[in-house]
Amino acid sequence: MAQRVRRIFYNGDKKTHAGHPYGATRSRREQEGKWQSIRVGRQPTGTPMAVLAGRLPRSISVVAGRSGCVARDRFCLGVSSARVGVFGFEGSHARRWSCCKSQEGGTRRRGGGMGERSHERVVGCIGEEKLLDWETMGMGSPLRLILAMALGAAVSVTIPTRLGAQPTPGAAAASSSMASNSGALAAPALSRAVGEAVRSVASEGGGYRVVGAPLETDTPAPQASALVQRVVSLVAGALGPTSRGCESELSLENAMLRTNGFPALVYVRTQIASGEVRVTVDRYPMARNIWDKARGGVPGPSAHGFGRARLDAEVRSFLAPIPLVAQTPRKVPMPAAEVVALACGDWGEDGAIALYMMTRRTILQGRIRQGRIVTLKEKAWNDLSSIAPSPWREPLATMVVGVGGLDVGLTDRAMSVRLDPNFSVVGSYEGMPLSGPSGVACAQRRVGSLAAELSPCMTGESSAPAAPFAFDAYAFERIVDAKGATTDVWAVRNPTDGSVVLRDDRAREHRLLHVGAQLAIADVDLDGEPELLASKNVLNPQLDALVLRTWRANGRVEKRLEVPIVDGIQALTVCPPDGPHRRNMLVATHKELWVL
Repeated sequence: MAQRVRRIFYNGDKKTHAGHPYGATRSRREQEGKWQSIRVGRQPTGTPMAVLAGRLPRSISVVAGRSGCVARDRFCLGVSSARVGVFGFEGSHARRWSCCKSQEGGTRRRGGGMGERSHERVVGCIGEEKLLDWETMGMGSPLRLILAMALGAAVSVTIPTRLGAQPTPGAAAASSSMASNSGALAAPALSRAVGEAVRSVASEGGGYRVVGAPLETDTPAPQASALVQRVVSLVAGALGPTSRGCESELSLENAMLRTNGFPALVYVRTQIASGEVRVTVDRYPMARNIWDKARGGVPGPSAHGFGRARLDAEVRSFLAPIPLVAQTPRKVPMPAAEVVALACGDWGEDGAIALYMMTRRTILQGRIRQGRIVTLKEKAWNDLSSIAPSPWREPLATMVVGVGGLDVGLTDRAMSVRLDPNFSVVGSYEGMPLSGPSGVACAQRRVGSLAAELSPCMTGESSAPAAPFAFDAYAFERIVDAKGATTDVWAVRNPTDGSVVLRDDRAREHRLLHVGAQLAIADVDLDGEPELLASKNVLNPQLDALVLRTWRANGRVEKRLEVPIVDGIQALTVCPPDGPHRRNMLVATHKELWVL
Protein backbone atom coordinates (compact mmCIF):
# COMPACT_ATOMS: atom_id res chain seq x y z
CA MET A 1 0.00 0.00 0.00
CA ALA A 2 1.36 3.39 -0.92
CA GLN A 3 2.31 5.64 1.95
CA ARG A 4 -0.20 8.40 2.67
CA VAL A 5 1.28 11.63 3.97
CA ARG A 6 -0.32 14.73 5.39
CA ARG A 7 1.58 17.86 6.44
CA ILE A 8 0.48 20.30 9.10
CA PHE A 9 2.19 23.69 9.21
CA TYR A 10 2.35 25.71 12.38
CA ASN A 11 2.29 29.52 12.42
CA GLY A 12 1.49 31.08 15.78
CA ASP A 13 -2.14 30.34 16.56
CA LYS A 14 -3.01 29.20 13.02
CA LYS A 15 -2.78 25.82 11.36
CA THR A 16 -3.26 24.87 7.73
CA HIS A 17 -3.23 21.59 5.87
CA ALA A 18 -1.29 21.31 2.63
CA GLY A 19 -3.71 21.47 -0.26
CA HIS A 20 -6.66 22.66 1.83
CA PRO A 21 -8.78 25.41 0.15
CA TYR A 22 -8.07 27.85 2.97
CA GLY A 23 -4.43 26.88 3.34
CA ALA A 24 -1.81 29.56 2.82
CA THR A 25 1.18 29.33 0.51
CA ARG A 26 3.51 26.85 2.19
CA SER A 27 6.81 27.50 0.46
CA ARG A 28 6.94 31.24 1.01
CA ARG A 29 6.04 31.07 4.69
CA GLU A 30 8.40 28.21 5.27
CA GLN A 31 11.20 30.23 3.70
CA GLU A 32 10.35 33.12 6.02
CA GLY A 33 10.89 30.80 8.96
CA LYS A 34 7.33 31.11 10.24
CA TRP A 35 6.24 27.51 9.83
CA GLN A 36 6.88 24.40 11.83
CA SER A 37 6.42 21.24 9.74
CA ILE A 38 4.96 18.02 11.15
CA ARG A 39 4.72 14.91 9.01
CA VAL A 40 1.99 12.38 9.71
CA GLY A 41 1.59 9.23 7.71
CA ARG A 42 1.34 5.46 7.53
CA GLN A 43 3.91 2.83 6.77
CA PRO A 44 3.19 0.34 3.95
CA THR A 45 2.23 -2.18 6.63
CA GLY A 46 -0.43 0.16 7.97
CA THR A 47 1.48 0.83 11.17
CA PRO A 48 0.90 4.43 12.31
CA MET A 49 3.99 6.56 12.67
CA ALA A 50 4.91 10.14 13.53
CA VAL A 51 7.91 12.16 12.44
CA LEU A 52 8.76 15.56 13.82
CA ALA A 53 10.72 17.95 11.60
CA GLY A 54 11.97 21.48 11.99
CA ARG A 55 12.03 23.63 15.10
CA LEU A 56 9.31 23.03 17.67
CA PRO A 57 7.45 25.73 19.64
CA ARG A 58 8.65 26.90 23.04
CA SER A 59 6.17 24.82 25.03
CA ILE A 60 5.04 21.56 23.49
CA SER A 61 3.80 18.15 24.45
CA VAL A 62 3.89 15.07 22.24
CA VAL A 63 1.21 12.49 22.95
CA ALA A 64 -0.57 9.60 21.27
CA GLY A 65 -3.86 9.93 19.42
CA ARG A 66 -4.98 9.23 15.87
CA SER A 67 -5.83 12.86 15.17
CA GLY A 68 -3.32 15.66 15.51
CA CYS A 69 -3.91 19.33 16.15
CA VAL A 70 -1.77 22.39 16.71
CA ALA A 71 -2.56 25.32 18.98
CA ARG A 72 -0.61 28.39 20.03
CA ASP A 73 1.74 27.02 22.67
CA ARG A 74 1.27 23.32 22.19
CA PHE A 75 1.42 20.59 19.62
CA CYS A 76 -0.55 17.36 20.04
CA LEU A 77 0.10 14.46 17.75
CA GLY A 78 0.19 10.74 17.87
CA VAL A 79 -1.34 7.43 17.10
CA SER A 80 -4.07 5.71 19.05
CA SER A 81 -2.07 2.47 19.20
CA ALA A 82 1.11 4.16 20.36
CA ARG A 83 2.47 4.25 23.87
CA VAL A 84 4.29 7.06 25.57
CA GLY A 85 7.46 5.88 27.31
CA VAL A 86 9.11 8.02 29.96
CA PHE A 87 12.55 6.90 31.18
CA GLY A 88 11.78 3.27 30.44
CA PHE A 89 8.18 3.32 31.63
CA GLU A 90 5.19 3.63 29.36
CA GLY A 91 3.04 6.56 30.35
CA SER A 92 -0.69 6.00 30.52
CA HIS A 93 -3.04 7.89 28.27
CA ALA A 94 -6.57 7.57 26.95
CA ARG A 95 -7.37 6.20 23.53
CA ARG A 96 -8.29 9.67 22.31
CA TRP A 97 -6.58 12.95 22.98
CA SER A 98 -7.33 16.64 22.65
CA CYS A 99 -5.21 19.74 22.72
CA CYS A 100 -5.88 23.29 23.74
CA LYS A 101 -4.34 26.72 23.82
CA SER A 102 -2.34 27.47 26.93
CA GLN A 103 -3.20 31.18 26.92
CA GLU A 104 -5.74 32.24 29.46
CA GLY A 105 -9.15 32.44 27.82
CA GLY A 106 -8.06 30.46 24.74
CA THR A 107 -10.32 28.01 23.00
CA ARG A 108 -10.12 24.30 23.74
CA ARG A 109 -10.47 21.38 21.45
CA ARG A 110 -11.75 18.30 23.26
CA GLY A 111 -11.32 14.72 22.18
CA GLY A 112 -11.79 12.30 25.04
CA GLY A 113 -9.35 13.03 27.86
CA MET A 114 -6.16 14.69 26.70
CA GLY A 115 -4.06 16.14 29.49
CA GLU A 116 -3.30 19.82 29.23
CA ARG A 117 -0.05 21.78 29.11
CA SER A 118 0.32 25.36 30.27
CA HIS A 119 3.49 27.42 30.32
CA GLU A 120 6.37 25.00 31.04
CA ARG A 121 4.48 22.04 32.44
CA VAL A 122 3.64 18.80 30.68
CA VAL A 123 0.50 17.09 31.90
CA GLY A 124 -0.91 13.83 30.63
CA CYS A 125 -3.86 11.82 31.81
CA ILE A 126 -4.52 8.33 33.00
CA GLY A 127 -7.62 7.23 31.19
CA GLU A 128 -10.34 9.79 31.66
CA GLU A 129 -10.10 9.97 35.43
CA LYS A 130 -6.65 10.85 36.69
CA LEU A 131 -4.28 13.61 35.53
CA LEU A 132 -0.56 12.91 35.64
CA ASP A 133 1.96 15.72 35.95
CA TRP A 134 5.07 14.35 34.29
CA GLU A 135 7.18 17.29 35.44
CA THR A 136 6.50 16.49 39.09
CA MET A 137 6.55 12.71 38.69
CA GLY A 138 10.32 12.49 38.88
CA MET A 139 10.92 12.49 35.15
CA GLY A 140 13.34 15.38 35.35
CA SER A 141 14.40 17.92 32.75
CA PRO A 142 14.73 17.80 29.85
CA LEU A 143 11.63 15.65 29.42
CA ARG A 144 12.28 12.62 27.24
CA LEU A 145 9.29 11.12 25.46
CA ILE A 146 9.53 7.96 23.45
CA LEU A 147 6.68 7.26 21.05
CA ALA A 148 6.74 3.48 20.76
CA MET A 149 4.75 2.37 17.74
CA ALA A 150 2.66 -0.77 17.55
CA LEU A 151 5.13 -2.75 15.44
CA GLY A 152 8.32 -1.38 16.81
CA ALA A 153 8.83 1.86 14.87
CA ALA A 154 9.83 4.61 17.30
CA VAL A 155 10.65 8.29 17.39
CA SER A 156 12.63 9.79 20.26
CA VAL A 157 12.21 13.47 21.13
CA THR A 158 14.12 15.43 23.76
CA ILE A 159 12.38 18.65 24.79
CA PRO A 160 13.97 21.40 26.92
CA THR A 161 11.59 22.99 29.39
CA ARG A 162 12.82 26.54 28.83
CA LEU A 163 13.04 28.71 25.77
CA GLY A 164 16.49 28.70 24.29
CA ALA A 165 17.83 26.06 26.66
CA GLN A 166 21.30 25.02 25.58
CA PRO A 167 23.15 21.80 26.45
CA THR A 168 25.17 22.41 29.57
CA PRO A 169 28.84 21.48 29.40
CA GLY A 170 29.94 18.55 31.50
CA ALA A 171 31.04 19.63 34.91
CA ALA A 172 34.55 18.79 35.95
CA ALA A 173 35.15 15.60 37.86
CA ALA A 174 37.94 15.03 40.30
CA SER A 175 39.35 12.61 42.82
CA SER A 176 39.43 12.28 46.55
CA SER A 177 40.79 10.47 49.52
CA MET A 178 37.15 9.97 50.41
CA ALA A 179 35.02 7.00 49.50
CA SER A 180 31.77 7.20 47.60
CA ASN A 181 28.74 5.07 46.95
CA SER A 182 27.93 4.80 43.27
CA GLY A 183 24.57 3.27 44.14
CA ALA A 184 23.36 6.86 44.25
CA LEU A 185 23.69 6.94 40.45
CA ALA A 186 20.48 4.98 39.95
CA ALA A 187 17.12 6.42 38.90
CA PRO A 188 14.82 8.19 41.38
CA ALA A 189 13.40 5.98 44.11
CA LEU A 190 9.79 5.84 42.89
CA SER A 191 10.85 4.92 39.35
CA ARG A 192 13.08 2.11 40.63
CA ALA A 193 10.55 0.69 43.09
CA VAL A 194 7.68 0.76 40.59
CA GLY A 195 9.86 -0.67 37.82
CA GLU A 196 10.78 -3.67 39.95
CA ALA A 197 7.23 -4.21 41.18
CA VAL A 198 5.46 -4.24 37.80
CA ARG A 199 8.05 -6.39 36.03
CA SER A 200 6.31 -9.64 36.95
CA VAL A 201 2.76 -8.26 36.83
CA ALA A 202 2.59 -6.73 33.36
CA SER A 203 1.27 -8.83 30.52
CA GLU A 204 0.50 -8.31 26.86
CA GLY A 205 -3.24 -7.98 27.47
CA GLY A 206 -3.25 -4.81 29.62
CA GLY A 207 -6.41 -2.88 30.27
CA TYR A 208 -6.21 -3.10 34.06
CA ARG A 209 -7.89 -1.12 36.78
CA VAL A 210 -5.17 0.20 39.13
CA VAL A 211 -6.20 1.02 42.70
CA GLY A 212 -4.02 2.07 45.62
CA ALA A 213 -4.31 1.10 49.29
CA PRO A 214 -3.87 3.67 52.06
CA LEU A 215 -0.22 4.47 52.80
CA GLU A 216 1.59 2.50 55.51
CA THR A 217 4.38 4.57 57.04
CA ASP A 218 6.65 4.84 60.05
CA THR A 219 7.12 8.54 59.31
CA PRO A 220 4.56 11.36 59.56
CA ALA A 221 3.19 11.90 56.05
CA PRO A 222 1.11 15.08 55.59
CA GLN A 223 0.66 14.25 51.90
CA ALA A 224 0.09 10.51 52.15
CA SER A 225 -2.78 10.48 49.64
CA ALA A 226 -0.74 12.39 47.07
CA LEU A 227 2.11 9.90 47.41
CA VAL A 228 -0.24 6.96 46.88
CA GLN A 229 -1.68 8.61 43.77
CA ARG A 230 1.79 9.24 42.42
CA VAL A 231 2.64 5.55 42.80
CA VAL A 232 -0.70 4.50 41.25
CA SER A 233 -0.03 6.81 38.31
CA LEU A 234 3.41 5.33 37.72
CA VAL A 235 2.12 1.77 37.98
CA ALA A 236 -0.70 2.46 35.52
CA GLY A 237 1.73 4.11 33.16
CA ALA A 238 4.08 1.14 33.29
CA LEU A 239 1.21 -1.29 32.57
CA GLY A 240 0.27 0.30 29.26
CA PRO A 241 -2.06 2.84 27.68
CA THR A 242 -5.31 0.99 28.35
CA SER A 243 -4.83 0.69 32.10
CA ARG A 244 -6.76 3.17 34.22
CA GLY A 245 -5.91 4.51 37.64
CA CYS A 246 -8.36 5.29 40.39
CA GLU A 247 -8.19 8.56 42.31
CA SER A 248 -9.47 7.08 45.56
CA GLU A 249 -7.65 4.92 48.08
CA LEU A 250 -9.71 1.80 48.67
CA SER A 251 -9.56 -1.45 50.53
CA LEU A 252 -9.14 -4.58 48.43
CA GLU A 253 -12.81 -5.53 48.83
CA ASN A 254 -14.09 -2.13 47.74
CA ALA A 255 -11.61 -2.01 44.88
CA MET A 256 -12.98 -5.28 43.49
CA LEU A 257 -16.52 -3.95 43.66
CA ARG A 258 -15.51 -0.95 41.54
CA THR A 259 -13.58 -2.84 38.89
CA ASN A 260 -16.47 -3.81 36.65
CA GLY A 261 -15.62 -3.74 32.96
CA PHE A 262 -11.91 -4.46 33.41
CA PRO A 263 -10.26 -7.86 32.90
CA ALA A 264 -8.18 -7.54 36.06
CA LEU A 265 -7.59 -5.42 39.14
CA VAL A 266 -4.05 -4.31 39.99
CA TYR A 267 -3.92 -3.50 43.68
CA VAL A 268 -0.99 -1.37 44.82
CA ARG A 269 0.29 -1.15 48.40
CA THR A 270 2.81 1.56 49.27
CA GLN A 271 4.87 1.45 52.43
CA ILE A 272 7.47 3.78 53.97
CA ALA A 273 9.63 1.83 56.42
CA SER A 274 13.28 1.79 57.55
CA GLY A 275 14.30 4.51 55.13
CA GLU A 276 12.80 2.74 52.10
CA VAL A 277 9.78 3.13 49.85
CA ARG A 278 8.29 -0.31 49.20
CA VAL A 279 5.75 -1.00 46.48
CA THR A 280 3.75 -4.24 46.36
CA VAL A 281 1.62 -4.95 43.28
CA ASP A 282 -0.91 -7.80 42.99
CA ARG A 283 -3.01 -8.60 39.94
CA TYR A 284 -6.44 -10.12 40.55
CA PRO A 285 -8.44 -11.57 37.64
CA MET A 286 -12.04 -10.35 37.60
CA ALA A 287 -15.05 -12.59 37.16
CA ARG A 288 -16.68 -12.22 33.75
CA ASN A 289 -20.26 -12.46 34.97
CA ILE A 290 -22.40 -13.05 38.03
CA TRP A 291 -22.21 -16.82 37.62
CA ASP A 292 -18.44 -16.78 37.78
CA LYS A 293 -18.63 -14.70 40.92
CA ALA A 294 -21.07 -17.10 42.51
CA ARG A 295 -18.92 -20.13 41.72
CA GLY A 296 -15.49 -18.74 42.45
CA GLY A 297 -15.92 -16.27 45.28
CA VAL A 298 -13.06 -13.83 45.84
CA PRO A 299 -10.10 -14.87 43.59
CA GLY A 300 -6.52 -14.92 44.73
CA PRO A 301 -3.81 -12.89 42.97
CA SER A 302 -2.62 -14.30 39.66
CA ALA A 303 0.62 -12.28 39.70
CA HIS A 304 2.67 -10.57 42.37
CA GLY A 305 5.47 -8.02 42.26
CA PHE A 306 7.57 -6.17 44.80
CA GLY A 307 10.04 -3.31 44.53
CA ARG A 308 11.89 -1.08 46.96
CA ALA A 309 14.36 1.77 46.96
CA ARG A 310 16.02 4.06 49.46
CA LEU A 311 14.19 7.31 50.11
CA ASP A 312 15.17 10.38 48.16
CA ALA A 313 13.96 13.98 48.07
CA GLU A 314 11.07 13.16 45.74
CA VAL A 315 9.54 10.70 48.19
CA ARG A 316 10.55 12.82 51.15
CA SER A 317 8.60 15.79 49.74
CA PHE A 318 5.39 13.95 50.68
CA LEU A 319 6.62 13.34 54.24
CA ALA A 320 7.32 15.62 57.18
CA PRO A 321 10.54 17.63 56.70
CA ILE A 322 13.68 16.69 58.65
CA PRO A 323 15.33 19.39 60.79
CA LEU A 324 19.06 19.70 60.23
CA VAL A 325 20.34 20.37 63.76
CA ALA A 326 23.35 19.25 65.75
CA GLN A 327 22.92 16.05 67.73
CA THR A 328 25.00 14.27 70.34
CA PRO A 329 27.24 11.85 68.42
CA ARG A 330 27.45 8.15 69.11
CA LYS A 331 31.06 7.05 69.46
CA VAL A 332 32.12 3.54 68.49
CA PRO A 333 35.63 2.14 69.13
CA MET A 334 37.69 1.56 66.00
CA PRO A 335 38.54 -2.08 65.18
CA ALA A 336 41.79 -0.96 63.49
CA ALA A 337 44.08 2.03 63.50
CA GLU A 338 45.06 4.38 60.68
CA VAL A 339 41.73 4.48 58.85
CA VAL A 340 42.25 6.22 55.50
CA ALA A 341 38.84 5.81 53.82
CA LEU A 342 35.22 5.14 54.76
CA ALA A 343 32.18 4.14 52.73
CA CYS A 344 28.63 3.21 53.63
CA GLY A 345 26.07 1.62 51.37
CA ASP A 346 23.59 -1.07 50.47
CA TRP A 347 25.84 -3.16 48.24
CA GLY A 348 23.68 -5.32 46.02
CA GLU A 349 20.57 -3.53 47.33
CA ASP A 350 19.65 -6.41 49.63
CA GLY A 351 18.23 -4.02 52.21
CA ALA A 352 21.17 -4.15 54.63
CA ILE A 353 23.47 -1.13 54.98
CA ALA A 354 27.10 -2.04 55.59
CA LEU A 355 30.17 -0.06 56.58
CA TYR A 356 33.34 -0.30 54.48
CA MET A 357 36.61 0.72 56.05
CA MET A 358 40.12 0.90 54.61
CA THR A 359 43.30 1.07 56.66
CA ARG A 360 46.89 0.99 55.45
CA ARG A 361 46.89 -2.79 56.00
CA THR A 362 43.36 -4.13 55.50
CA ILE A 363 39.96 -3.60 53.90
CA LEU A 364 36.94 -4.70 55.90
CA GLN A 365 33.18 -4.81 55.72
CA GLY A 366 31.16 -4.57 58.92
CA ARG A 367 28.09 -3.31 60.72
CA ILE A 368 27.59 -1.40 63.94
CA ARG A 369 25.95 -3.67 66.52
CA GLN A 370 25.49 -2.92 70.22
CA GLY A 371 28.00 -0.13 70.31
CA ARG A 372 30.80 -1.83 68.39
CA ILE A 373 31.79 -2.65 64.82
CA VAL A 374 31.20 -6.29 63.92
CA THR A 375 33.49 -7.40 61.08
CA LEU A 376 31.77 -9.41 58.33
CA LYS A 377 34.60 -9.68 55.78
CA GLU A 378 38.24 -8.63 55.79
CA LYS A 379 41.04 -8.67 53.24
CA ALA A 380 44.71 -7.82 53.75
CA TRP A 381 46.41 -5.48 51.30
CA ASN A 382 49.31 -7.93 51.07
CA ASP A 383 46.93 -10.35 49.35
CA LEU A 384 45.83 -7.72 46.84
CA SER A 385 48.83 -5.71 45.70
CA SER A 386 52.54 -5.22 46.23
CA ILE A 387 54.06 -2.14 47.85
CA ALA A 388 54.25 0.93 45.62
CA PRO A 389 57.73 1.90 44.37
CA SER A 390 57.35 5.37 45.93
CA PRO A 391 54.72 5.46 48.70
CA TRP A 392 53.48 8.88 49.75
CA ARG A 393 54.41 10.28 53.13
CA GLU A 394 50.71 10.89 53.86
CA PRO A 395 48.66 8.16 52.15
CA LEU A 396 45.75 9.01 49.87
CA ALA A 397 42.97 6.43 49.50
CA THR A 398 39.85 6.13 47.34
CA MET A 399 36.98 3.70 47.61
CA VAL A 400 33.90 3.32 45.38
CA VAL A 401 31.01 1.06 46.40
CA GLY A 402 28.92 0.09 43.40
CA VAL A 403 26.74 -2.65 42.01
CA GLY A 404 29.66 -4.01 39.96
CA GLY A 405 32.04 -4.32 42.88
CA LEU A 406 34.11 -2.55 45.50
CA ASP A 407 36.93 -0.52 43.94
CA VAL A 408 39.79 0.41 46.28
CA GLY A 409 43.00 2.32 45.75
CA LEU A 410 45.82 3.35 48.09
CA THR A 411 49.01 5.25 47.29
CA ASP A 412 50.92 2.82 49.53
CA ARG A 413 50.19 0.08 46.97
CA ALA A 414 51.29 -0.37 43.38
CA MET A 415 47.86 -1.35 42.00
CA SER A 416 44.22 -0.61 42.70
CA VAL A 417 41.82 -3.56 42.75
CA ARG A 418 38.16 -4.40 42.28
CA LEU A 419 36.56 -6.87 44.69
CA ASP A 420 33.36 -8.87 44.35
CA PRO A 421 30.86 -9.37 47.22
CA ASN A 422 33.01 -12.20 48.59
CA PHE A 423 36.09 -9.94 48.58
CA SER A 424 37.69 -11.94 45.79
CA VAL A 425 39.73 -9.99 43.24
CA VAL A 426 37.87 -9.24 40.00
CA GLY A 427 40.73 -7.27 38.44
CA SER A 428 43.57 -4.86 39.13
CA TYR A 429 44.61 -1.66 37.38
CA GLU A 430 46.75 1.43 37.69
CA GLY A 431 45.26 4.72 38.81
CA MET A 432 42.97 5.65 41.67
CA PRO A 433 39.26 4.75 41.32
CA LEU A 434 36.72 7.59 41.50
CA SER A 435 32.95 7.71 41.32
CA GLY A 436 31.42 9.68 38.45
CA PRO A 437 28.33 10.06 36.25
CA SER A 438 29.05 6.91 34.24
CA GLY A 439 30.37 4.75 37.08
CA VAL A 440 34.03 4.37 38.01
CA ALA A 441 36.88 6.30 36.37
CA CYS A 442 40.57 6.53 37.27
CA ALA A 443 43.04 9.33 37.94
CA GLN A 444 46.77 8.73 37.69
CA ARG A 445 49.04 9.53 40.61
CA ARG A 446 51.30 12.54 40.66
CA VAL A 447 53.56 13.87 43.40
CA GLY A 448 51.23 14.89 46.22
CA SER A 449 48.09 14.94 44.07
CA LEU A 450 46.12 13.13 41.41
CA ALA A 451 46.14 14.13 37.74
CA ALA A 452 43.25 16.14 36.37
CA GLU A 453 42.69 13.77 33.44
CA LEU A 454 40.35 10.84 34.15
CA SER A 455 40.51 7.64 32.12
CA PRO A 456 38.75 4.24 32.14
CA CYS A 457 39.95 1.97 34.93
CA MET A 458 39.47 -1.27 33.00
CA THR A 459 38.98 -2.17 29.36
CA GLY A 460 35.52 -1.34 28.06
CA GLU A 461 34.66 1.14 30.78
CA SER A 462 33.95 4.84 30.36
CA SER A 463 35.99 7.81 31.44
CA ALA A 464 34.84 11.09 32.99
CA PRO A 465 35.36 14.79 32.24
CA ALA A 466 38.74 16.13 33.30
CA ALA A 467 39.09 18.21 36.43
CA PRO A 468 40.22 21.84 36.10
CA PHE A 469 43.41 21.14 38.05
CA ALA A 470 45.30 18.43 39.90
CA PHE A 471 43.64 17.65 43.20
CA ASP A 472 44.05 15.89 46.53
CA ALA A 473 40.38 15.50 47.54
CA TYR A 474 37.19 14.76 45.66
CA ALA A 475 33.50 14.10 46.19
CA PHE A 476 30.68 13.24 43.81
CA GLU A 477 26.97 12.58 44.27
CA ARG A 478 23.87 12.39 42.10
CA ILE A 479 21.19 14.45 43.83
CA VAL A 480 17.45 13.85 43.31
CA ASP A 481 15.26 16.90 43.89
CA ALA A 482 11.65 17.10 45.08
CA LYS A 483 10.34 16.71 41.52
CA GLY A 484 12.45 13.64 40.82
CA ALA A 485 14.96 15.41 38.58
CA THR A 486 18.61 14.45 39.05
CA THR A 487 21.67 16.68 39.24
CA ASP A 488 25.30 15.53 39.30
CA VAL A 489 27.40 17.49 41.80
CA TRP A 490 31.20 17.47 42.15
CA ALA A 491 33.58 18.96 44.68
CA VAL A 492 37.34 19.07 44.03
CA ARG A 493 40.09 20.52 46.21
CA ASN A 494 43.18 22.35 45.04
CA PRO A 495 46.15 21.26 47.21
CA THR A 496 48.11 24.45 46.54
CA ASP A 497 45.70 26.87 48.27
CA GLY A 498 43.13 24.64 50.03
CA SER A 499 40.22 25.94 47.94
CA VAL A 500 37.30 23.74 46.89
CA VAL A 501 35.34 24.18 43.67
CA LEU A 502 31.70 23.02 43.63
CA ARG A 503 30.25 22.24 40.20
CA ASP A 504 27.14 20.58 38.82
CA ASP A 505 25.93 19.41 35.42
CA ARG A 506 23.81 22.55 35.06
CA ALA A 507 27.00 24.61 34.65
CA ARG A 508 26.78 26.18 38.12
CA GLU A 509 30.04 26.75 40.00
CA HIS A 510 31.03 28.04 43.42
CA ARG A 511 34.47 28.37 45.04
CA LEU A 512 35.13 27.99 48.78
CA LEU A 513 38.38 29.01 50.47
CA HIS A 514 40.34 27.29 53.26
CA VAL A 515 38.63 23.89 53.21
CA GLY A 516 40.12 20.69 54.63
CA ALA A 517 41.13 17.62 52.62
CA GLN A 518 38.28 15.35 53.81
CA LEU A 519 35.19 15.85 51.61
CA ALA A 520 31.79 14.30 51.02
CA ILE A 521 28.66 15.39 49.13
CA ALA A 522 25.19 14.15 50.06
CA ASP A 523 21.61 15.31 50.51
CA VAL A 524 21.70 14.82 54.27
CA ASP A 525 18.19 16.08 55.06
CA LEU A 526 16.63 14.84 51.78
CA ASP A 527 15.27 18.20 50.71
CA GLY A 528 16.72 18.05 47.19
CA GLU A 529 19.64 20.44 47.84
CA PRO A 530 23.19 19.03 48.15
CA GLU A 531 25.28 19.37 51.30
CA LEU A 532 29.07 19.59 51.30
CA LEU A 533 30.70 17.98 54.33
CA ALA A 534 34.33 18.92 54.92
CA SER A 535 37.02 19.01 57.54
CA LYS A 536 38.76 22.28 58.47
CA ASN A 537 42.03 23.37 56.91
CA VAL A 538 44.08 23.26 60.12
CA LEU A 539 47.34 21.63 61.20
CA ASN A 540 46.36 21.06 64.83
CA PRO A 541 43.92 18.10 65.08
CA GLN A 542 42.37 19.59 68.23
CA LEU A 543 41.07 22.49 66.12
CA ASP A 544 39.45 20.27 63.52
CA ALA A 545 35.68 20.19 62.99
CA LEU A 546 33.06 18.78 60.65
CA VAL A 547 31.54 21.67 58.68
CA LEU A 548 28.30 21.15 56.76
CA ARG A 549 27.27 23.60 54.05
CA THR A 550 24.18 23.56 51.80
CA TRP A 551 24.41 24.63 48.17
CA ARG A 552 21.10 26.39 47.58
CA ALA A 553 19.22 26.45 44.29
CA ASN A 554 19.95 30.17 43.98
CA GLY A 555 23.70 29.45 43.98
CA ARG A 556 24.37 30.58 47.54
CA VAL A 557 26.35 28.27 49.86
CA GLU A 558 25.02 28.39 53.41
CA LYS A 559 26.88 27.07 56.44
CA ARG A 560 24.45 24.94 58.48
CA LEU A 561 26.47 23.01 61.06
CA GLU A 562 29.94 22.88 62.62
CA VAL A 563 30.75 19.99 64.97
CA PRO A 564 34.17 20.07 66.72
CA ILE A 565 36.18 16.83 66.26
CA VAL A 566 38.98 17.21 68.80
CA ASP A 567 40.87 14.08 67.66
CA GLY A 568 41.00 15.21 64.03
CA ILE A 569 39.11 13.83 61.01
CA GLN A 570 40.80 10.93 59.21
CA ALA A 571 37.91 10.06 56.87
CA LEU A 572 34.18 10.71 56.52
CA THR A 573 31.16 9.48 54.58
CA VAL A 574 27.33 9.63 54.58
CA CYS A 575 25.13 6.54 54.78
CA PRO A 576 21.89 5.98 52.82
CA PRO A 577 18.60 6.63 54.68
CA ASP A 578 17.72 3.88 57.15
CA GLY A 579 14.81 5.37 59.07
CA PRO A 580 12.59 8.43 59.54
CA HIS A 581 15.52 10.60 60.61
CA ARG A 582 18.15 12.29 58.47
CA ARG A 583 21.00 10.35 56.88
CA ASN A 584 23.80 9.31 59.23
CA MET A 585 27.17 11.03 58.86
CA LEU A 586 30.20 8.90 59.81
CA VAL A 587 33.50 10.46 60.89
CA ALA A 588 36.63 8.40 61.57
CA THR A 589 39.22 9.69 64.04
CA HIS A 590 42.38 8.05 65.37
CA LYS A 591 40.45 6.40 68.19
CA GLU A 592 36.72 6.26 67.38
CA LEU A 593 34.03 6.28 64.75
CA TRP A 594 31.55 9.12 65.28
CA VAL A 595 27.95 8.57 64.13
CA LEU A 596 26.18 11.91 63.68
